[in-house]
Amino acid sequence: MPITCRSCGAVGDHITVKCPFHRRREAHSSPEAPNAGELDVSILRFNRHPAALHDAILKSEFAQKARAQGIEIQPSWANGAKVFVLLLAASMPADVGLRADHVVVATVDMPHIEEILMSLPYRQRPRVKDSLTLTVETYCVERTFVHRAEPKMFTPRSDYACSMKDKSSGHVNPRVHAWPGCEWASDADDGSSSTAAKSRKNLQEFMEELKYCQKRRDLPGAIQCYSNMLRDDVQPDIRVFSILIDICAKLGACEHAEHWVQQMMQKGVSMSEITFNCMINAYATVGNSAKAAEWLASMVELGMTPSLVTYNCVIRACTISGDVLRATQWFEKVGEMHSHNLFSYAPFLSHFGREGLPQEAEEWFAKAQVAGVECGRSMFGHVITAYANTRDLSGARRWCDKLLAKEGGHLQADEYTQLLMACAPSPKHSCQGDGRAAAEVFREQIREGVPPNHFNVEALAKTLGAVSAERLCKELGVDAAALHQECQAMRDELGRSTWKAWQMDDDGSFRRYRYGD
Repeated sequence: MPITCRSCGAVGDHITVKCPFHRRREAHSSPEAPNAGELDVSILRFNRHPAALHDAILKSEFAQKARAQGIEIQPSWANGAKVFVLLLAASMPADVGLRADHVVVATVDMPHIEEILMSLPYRQRPRVKDSLTLTVETYCVERTFVHRAEPKMFTPRSDYACSMKDKSSGHVNPRVHAWPGCEWASDADDGSSSTAAKSRKNLQEFMEELKYCQKRRDLPGAIQCYSNMLRDDVQPDIRVFSILIDICAKLGACEHAEHWVQQMMQKGVSMSEITFNCMINAYATVGNSAKAAEWLASMVELGMTPSLVTYNCVIRACTISGDVLRATQWFEKVGEMHSHNLFSYAPFLSHFGREGLPQEAEEWFAKAQVAGVECGRSMFGHVITAYANTRDLSGARRWCDKLLAKEGGHLQADEYTQLLMACAPSPKHSCQGDGRAAAEVFREQIREGVPPNHFNVEALAKTLGAVSAERLCKELGVDAAALHQECQAMRDELGRSTWKAWQMDDDGSFRRYRYGD
């Protein structure tokens, strides 16, 4: 079945005709399916698409494994559907119109979707309205690397993946004719190396590119930069590998992070305290406290002294996994060697905020203040979230007032989202919701000149219902559809389903935190 590449328009069987950003490899095309080629796929349509299902799917271990294998779970052509196999739009039957309430998954992976559904409370659990099973052609996509194969990471050379130097007789190299915009495009046809020589970069220039990728958490871009370094015979040092591992850590791609540790060791670069901290942070991101502790033990075995940053990452791993007791033990242990800082207390407040435990959140907030820790907007936000998750609007309001008394100015969109959530119904807390209060909060946000975002509108809809929320948005001049599109674009770019305003710089990249400053 001919397939058209969506990036360049090339047509071929399983994309054997490659654009600069695609190439063929023998690999699996779903998190569990063993082979590429033809694959039995199930298309599920749910009777509704609550935010709880959206978050549960995208935050699941199954989704993390899919992302680690290069699967774009919400491709632009799928109209919001979650796709857990590597497909092109052309592979789907013309009469199947995907929407946000669809999930496309390999039939062998169906138990994972069932497990995600069962993790939701009964009242939030949607039903499968329709299902369709069909056999489609799959492929695997990754960025094109122009140097040489790397074990377990890059595709071995093939007739469609050869370097510019492979100009043997009888072999048609697709890179002989470079694509528009590539570094050697102007000289590729005549075989000249002058442009390549002019564009050769040094280590410092590559480091600037890597740091840019690090701020945007762009792992494919960072890998491509590393590939270009090897192409130009620039030897990567500890800083290069630390950035690659750090990006994997922030994405929760633990297996990829360990791969880069192996690459580093193979090239004779010894691990430093920073690389150990990055590995511990990788497992902290996914809440694997046992592996985080293992890496800390390995660090000690090599004669290194763990810093406050190291212990803070382990504490964070424990709180994300829900093991507050073990986190407290690590907190007390680090107190014997270091003075606690903001990032020692923040994991506890974040946990209590997620779990809706405002009293505990207030206690740890008070502990931080007694210790002389400067509690900023994010720390106040955790307590506000705790009250919002218990549907206590008055408590959330009280802490918003405390925040304004300290920081001044106005509330931000994130705080208004939590106030709106405090008005939403919650069977867990026997709360029916307060639509009038939610509407007043949203009107206040507009009066104060705080631009609403998709999360504000989403929280408003949970209380008022989609129709009433849309009506109120139109009344106040808020384009909810445009906000949704903007949010989806950010999700696609950042690779995350949610984020806070204080996590982002003005240029749209993530702020860097060292957990020890």
